This record gives sequence, C-alpha cells and structure tokens, in this order.
Amino acid sequence: MDVSSKHLLRSTKTRRIRKSNSLVMVVRGTYIATSYLEGEKPWDVRRRVAQARLLATTRHGVLFTGESALVTLGIEPWWNNPDVTVRTDARSGKPALFPAVRVGEIIVPSVAWHCRRSGPMVEGLEAEDFWGMPLAPIPLLAYDLCQQAHPLQAFHNVSAFLRFIAGFDRWDLVGSRIREARWREHLIQEVCSLGMERGHRRTQAVLESASGGIESPAESTVLWVLACLVRGRREVVCQHEVQVRGRRFFVDIALPEEMIAIEVSGMGKFGGTAATADEVALRFSRRQQLLTDSGWRFINVYYEQCRDLSALVVYLRERLCALDVTVSRPGGKLWAAQSPELFHRDRKF
Repeated sequence: MDVSSKHLLRSTKTRRIRKSNSLVMVVRGTYIATSYLEGEKPWDVRRRVAQARLLATTRHGVLFTGESALVTLGIEPWWNNPDVTVRTDARSGKPALFPAVRVGEIIVPSVAWHCRRSGPMVEGLEAEDFWGMPLAPIPLLAYDLCQQAHPLQAFHNVSAFLRFIAGFDRWDLVGSRIREARWREHLIQEVCSLGMERGHRRTQAVLESASGGIESPAESTVLWVLACLVRGRREVVCQHEVQVRGRRFFVDIALPEEMIAIEVSGMGKFGGTAATADEVALRFSRRQQLLTDSGWRFINVYYEQCRDLSALVVYLRERLCALDVTVSRPGGKLWAAQSPELFHRDRKF
C-alpha cells in the first residue's frame, strides 16, 4: 500500500458560506446560516462554529495543524470547539482571541488563535490541501497532535487520525489492522526524520500506543488508562472479534490471552428513547451471556466513570486483580494526572 500523503487528502475549492436572511456572524465576515443549526445538538453547533472560524482565519502562509486540522478533515477531536492552531513562519506574538458567540440559547466559548512554534519550520515537506484549507504536512501534523497539553488528549486525537487515514472498518479488521500498522510505521519514521528533540519520548509513546479501532472518547480514556496500567508484553486490543455459535461479535477492548472483555457504554449506546434503550439493553445482555458461556469474563465501564481518571484507575486495577491480572501503578511515558481543563464541560463533547 502506498502511504504517500499525496493519496491521503482530496483537494477542491473552498465554498465560503454566504449571507442570507437568517445568519449568525462568527467573526470578521464569516457566517453560518441558522437553518443549518436547527435541531442540532449543542456539541454539533460548536463544531460548525469551529469550522467557520477556521474559514475566518485562512490567510497566506498559515497551515492548520493539531486539532484545527482534525476539524478541517471532519474528524472529531478531543475538544469539539478547540483553539485555532496553525503553523506559520511568522513570529508568534500574542494569540488573537475570538469572542464568544451566542447561537440562540447556546453560547459558543471564545477561541484563541495560536501560532505553533516548537522549533523552526521544517523545510522540504509538502503542505496538504483539503477543500481549499491549507494543512500542515502529515508528519508535522502527527507531531503536533502528540504534543497536546495532556497525553490522553493526544492519545485520542492520534487514534482518531489513524482511524481516518487507515480507513478503519470493523467489518474488515484484517485489512484495517494492516493499513493501520503501515501508517503507524510510516508516521513514526517520518516524525523521527523531522529531528524534533522536544517531546520525542511522548511522540514515540503516543504513536506506538494509539489505536484506530477507538470509536469514542470514553473508549480512548479506558484504553489509555490500560496502556498506563498493563505494561509489558501483555496484549490489549481495541475492537476484538469473537465468534460464538456462528455469530460474529466485537468487543470494545480485550485482553485476548486472558479472555477478558472490557465493554465501554457511551452516552448514545442504548438509544434515545426508553423503548430503544430496553431493546438494546436486552440484546446487549444476551450477547454478554453468550460470550460468558464461551469463557469470556467481563469488566463493564460506564461513560460517567471515564470523567474521573483517579477513580477509573482504582476501579480497573481492582477488577483486573480480581481476574488474576497483574497490573502496575499508573505510569510510563503516557501517564499524567487529570488536569482541570481535560473534561471541561464547555470543551468536551
């Protein structure tokens, strides 16, 4: 497979959202028609505003990177209304602040515009173009994603990026894992060739541990904690396939050798109505019973548990020890204690 970045992104002309009768001004002449926002969830509204702000900051010499590049590509980053982050050869100076925007009853938080300057701009790399939006070269983008303020945020964003570029599909796990492995190796080699000494250890750890099989921030959190607890040669797999009685099941996270399945229940896993929730819960219970009868042991983690890292670490350690799995205290190159802004209600989707 050719992993050249030239085959990754599709280039086309930018279509700027134009003024009509019902508009919300975002900043400096960029608008979103409110008809686009009707019926949207608050996090979807913030994501649309984040996309419009990227349009507003497009100028010659700026390359979007980090979470701004993910927003451009349509990938959900850790924060769905992130700071605008760019690469530029200009001096950084003070960041510009875009004011908060009110959309109906929703207030979109203010967003700072940052120049990314960790070392000199890298020469000889080809910038990407996606729908007319200039992106940093893929190796530099991968490096910037790894340098997020908290390693969990970096872990999730790199995993989401891997999922995108590898075209990860659970119904084609073999092909998906081959593509993911090739992209991972390619990114590690390319990032190492940049000669960026700052943050090299974290970059290597994030790229080696991230998984394109992750489907939600809650799964990212659990897999990241496990990566910090279950170190060494023990295998921890995301989207593990199990076949029982001719049926095909996918376990969110698994320790295959120990036949331990870790199921992560996200906010939308059981549907939007009571009837749907009852139906899904019944199907989920029958599925778990079939897997238990075939020898699998389960640890269930709920979305709310993923918002308190200390409590989640204690819970997973206790459950794994009860299943005779030796775990370490949280540590390693990926580990960091929970920061105040990591799960901020105005930033996290």
